[in-house]
Amino acid sequence: MKHDNIDVYVTGSNSKMLSLDILTEFRGRGDEIRVNPLSFAEFYNAFEGEKRDAWAEMRRFLHS
Repeated sequence: MKHDNIDVYVTGSNSKMLSLDILTEFRGRGDEIRVNPLSFAEFYNAFEGEKRDAWAEMRRFLHS
């Protein structure tokens, strides 16, 4: 079944495989996409609430 405008991301971590090993193992079956964390401005733009609460929430996720 094909759906437009839908992206599926499968992520994981395995200390025994380096990223180059993963790319070799799954060659032709996927792409590496580097994802950076949101800046506070980006996070706050999407947060529904006060700036102080947004900062506390962001810190909670960064330190977990």
